[in-house]
Amino acid sequence: MDRAAQAQDGWIAVVCDSQTGYIAADYATRSLNTRVGITIEEEQAQIAAQKEAERKAAEEKAAKKLQKQQRNQRKQRPHRARR
Repeated sequence: MDRAAQAQDGWIAVVCDSQTGYIAADYATRSLNTRVGITIEEEQAQIAAQKEAERKAAEEKAAKKLQKQQRNQRKQRPHRARR
């Protein structure tokens, strides 16, 4: 049930699957159900892990770019004639 729903003339609007219906206010109770939370420490650990993963991904990307540049430089060097 929508938390902001107000009983009007004894009826409360209820939305389910994008459709609105009405029930008698006498048969409805309003409550707020929250989802499971995490502690600040858990959130900070998740953020740190995400940042570390992003850092590693950036390092890997930079290493691949460097390898590609080095390959291209080797290709551009003139070949020496063999004797």
